[in-house]
Amino acid sequence: MAKSSILCFLFFLLFIVSLGGHKMVAEAKNCLMTWDCSTVERCWDDCKSRYGGKGLCDLIPTPFVPKQCLCSYKC
Repeated sequence: MAKSSILCFLFFLLFIVSLGGHKMVAEAKNCLMTWDCSTVERCWDDCKSRYGGKGLCDLIPTPFVPKQCLCSYKC
């Protein structure tokens, strides 16, 4: 009895594992850097050359704060 229940459990476990089919893949986190932005093109180029990411200047800057280049890249 115990032998058959262990076999059933093992077959059930094998069945569950085979249904999963998902591979565990480590993904890089997204990081964010900011600096003063002069132009959109300069922000894009600096972000790409420094970090290999995508840069964008603030579309709506806050009063009394200079425009910021927001650079998003994989850490």
